[in-house]
Amino acid sequence: MNKTIIINISGAIFHIEEDAYEILKNYMTEVKKHFGLSADSFEIVTDIENRIAELFSEILKRDLKQVIIIKDVQAIIEQMGRPADFEAADQADQAASPTEAQMTSGIQRKLFRDNDDKLIGGVCSGLAHYFSTDAVWIRLLWAALFFAGGIGLITYIILWIVMPVARTRAEKLAMNGEDVNLETIKNAVSDELNDVKKNLSKYRDQVKNSGIEDRIGIVLKEIFQFIGKVIQAFFKVFGLTFGVMAIFIGGCLMIGLVVAGIAGIFSPEHVFWFNLPFSMISHDNRLQAVISFTITFFIPLLFLILLGIRILFKRFIMSTQVTSTLLIIWFIALCFTGYLVGSTALQFNKEASFNQDIPIARSSSNSYFLKADKSGHTEDSLMTRSMQLSRSKWHIEFDDEQTEGAVNISIEKSDSLHAVLVERIAAKGINERQALKSADQIVYKFNQKDSMLNFAKKLYYKPELGYHEQQVDLTLKIPVNTVITIDQNLYVNNLPNLDNYKLNGPGNVWVMTQNGLIPKYGTPIKENRNEADKEENTDNDSTK
Repeated sequence: MNKTIIINISGAIFHIEEDAYEILKNYMTEVKKHFGLSADSFEIVTDIENRIAELFSEILKRDLKQVIIIKDVQAIIEQMGRPADFEAADQADQAASPTEAQMTSGIQRKLFRDNDDKLIGGVCSGLAHYFSTDAVWIRLLWAALFFAGGIGLITYIILWIVMPVARTRAEKLAMNGEDVNLETIKNAVSDELNDVKKNLSKYRDQVKNSGIEDRIGIVLKEIFQFIGKVIQAFFKVFGLTFGVMAIFIGGCLMIGLVVAGIAGIFSPEHVFWFNLPFSMISHDNRLQAVISFTITFFIPLLFLILLGIRILFKRFIMSTQVTSTLLIIWFIALCFTGYLVGSTALQFNKEASFNQDIPIARSSSNSYFLKADKSGHTEDSLMTRSMQLSRSKWHIEFDDEQTEGAVNISIEKSDSLHAVLVERIAAKGINERQALKSADQIVYKFNQKDSMLNFAKKLYYKPELGYHEQQVDLTLKIPVNTVITIDQNLYVNNLPNLDNYKLNGPGNVWVMTQNGLIPKYGTPIKENRNEADKEENTDNDSTK
């Protein structure tokens, strides 16, 4: 077994075989000699060491080992190149045209965020480098996606989390599709230092040759730069606050989502699937709906928490492979959720109904009492009725506001001498046949005991049918001069407004006339005013 030693390269600790270390040591000595005469030799050598440390880390992680061997060092030297190789390459490049040099470059670009050319997070500029285009076009595309339902914002945040920042010079070269070797590192360092020198020289010339107006401009520029730093500090504080809120809110919503998902899977139907919009989902799709809805909202909440962690701790705790897998799962769940929403909407495409007439036995007193059947509808008996219905496999719609699925009652004049109750039972479905099938499954309870007519306030249907806008419209047709007394707990749609009458008795007693229902113990207020006006005119005439 070869002897191993411990070395430190750019702050990273590596175990390396002694023979491999000797080869690496000789290689670095050649590099330092080659760049020793350059003014920026220290920066070049530092970047080369950083790149070697990155390559060593990649090799150890890829091969799942702990020690660097000779083969690894030789592979890195071959990839980075020897100084002598680039001396010969420089002479060949001088003879080749720029176009030929570009054509020989086939290095695959890597996706990074570009912090040197960023407006927010450097995502657009990073994508521009990857696709070899101008960042302006990517930003315009993202602006269009932002106003297209907010898709651009969600995608930008996800990419901001997933895409790493090009921090080292090697990563910046890979982002631009350039091979990372001794020559490219040297050129990158030289270009960067030349840009710094040019900016300093330009700044000195401006100060030296400027008059009082230019110097005032320089002072104002420094003031605005200071203001910019203050604003930048404010945004940093805002970012920290946003990070804390993202973790807290995302965590709370994620816990609530998981609890709701578990409840949807394991709770009885009359508990979770009892209310809208859950009752709209088909019985056969409810398990898939819970899973897809949970994943669709869970993964964005997870990324929101990870964004908060990244802002606070400057690190991303999830690997690229796991992130990509989660994005694929989220996209599949989103597509399936869209399919469920679309298929559920189709269940309300067509409406079908049927009518049936229920004869009302004639009352000896020519009067009826309309009573609301409140059995099972009081708050105290709500749980009891739900348990009873679950045992009998029936479902009840509690809706005291007379909205979806409610029973609508109206009273009209009968064209004959007999009273009749006309039931219109309706529902919706993907087609008329399915809608009629849903309507046929509706159960509504009405009964008559002598002169008492008992109306159930709600309708019943089996839970596996789901909600299909089931509705029962009742029209009670009674002959003229029939008196009816309406229970105060029973709502009738077309009763006249009592504010238009002066009552001298109970307001829930009505009589049917040729013109419709009127209060039996009420007088129209308009007629009273007309009679008062006539009496006043008569008194005035007698006075004259």
